[in-house]
Amino acid sequence: MAEGLCRVTLTAMSRRVPFVAALVAAAVAAIVGLAAVLSGLGGDSPSASRPAAARDQLGSSPTASVGSARHLLPATSRFPAAGVCGRTDGVLLTVRIEPDTPSPRCASVDAHQRLRVVNRTGDHGGRSHKVTVVWIPGRRFTLKPGESRTFQRDFGTYLAQGVHDLEAGPGYRSQIWLH
Repeated sequence: MAEGLCRVTLTAMSRRVPFVAALVAAAVAAIVGLAAVLSGLGGDSPSASRPAAARDQLGSSPTASVGSARHLLPATSRFPAAGVCGRTDGVLLTVRIEPDTPSPRCASVDAHQRLRVVNRTGDHGGRSHKVTVVWIPGRRFTLKPGESRTFQRDFGTYLAQGVHDLEAGPGYRSQIWLH
């Protein structure tokens, strides 16, 4: 009788092996995909192995395969939290870091547009100061008063559709909604 129970258990277990193998394969594929996205973005500091001319302002090589779904940064949400999200005309979206709040708080953009960030903390009688901005998760840059930074890559080459946050301090956020 114990021999019969053992056979049932082994038979049931042998049916589970393909399922477990599929789960493991999916997990490995997800990890490899995430590693590809992170390596495609580069680190915070310029890589010594690549010449400066070969890097754009996001720190990645222009020869890297971008634009495919597996290399796009995922959105933080599908829809913005802000009540109003105005459409942006022109090639550049300019986000101004002002004394009290970023402007615009939310911007609706297309894949062919690019980002420019300007430190305007001294406007409207405020005390100007340098700000640290986080645009790409884990990547920071600092702007002195009056200084700006323009990203050379179109949104569609590195962002998935949806809402992406530009942060310039705790609770200080502008949402960029890529369609």
